[in-house]
Amino acid sequence: MGDFRDLYSYIQTLTPKIKRNVIRDKITALTGQKLRVMMFALDLNILRGFFLSVHDADNPFVKQNGCNIIGLVKGQDSSWERFVQVKEMMHVFDSEKERTGNSADFEALLGSLTRPQVDRTPQQRAEAKAFWMALAVLCPEETRRRLKAELADEKTLTTEYSVALQLRIPEELVSALFSADYELNLKAILT
Repeated sequence: MGDFRDLYSYIQTLTPKIKRNVIRDKITALTGQKLRVMMFALDLNILRGFFLSVHDADNPFVKQNGCNIIGLVKGQDSSWERFVQVKEMMHVFDSEKERTGNSADFEALLGSLTRPQVDRTPQQRAEAKAFWMALAVLCPEETRRRLKAELADEKTLTTEYSVALQLRIPEELVSALFSADYELNLKAILT
């Protein structure tokens, strides 16, 4: 059974504008786990998406569909919807300890994300890890390095906005892709 490192290696063979279904299909091929996307009318001020694990057999959506569920909140712009869907897909790679196994755990996780924490729970770490993993699979490393150099070169017309358009990610996330935190977190995830 494959893990995130296998997905990351596969992504390196692709060019930007990587389709969500390509990522989904590769995750299924690597893990044997299917993913289904469902849209929900929820408050975007609270969350943009969520993941229901096939291991949560008591969840009615999981019971009905027999697979992992990616819940997306209606009303997001396409770049946010795309990023959130891919981020939620990354939870397939969570360990049992990192999973949020029921609605009470999920609500506790939501509340904890808005409060300062000294020590993060495994679920909080899984959320952060999924964020960095999603950025990594939406931008192959060769492309990331090229775009970073273009942004630094004043002679090019490359802007964070043009990078966001090219990668089809929210403009607010572009700076994270080129940050030292990105490199540190990705290195930790891959080792």
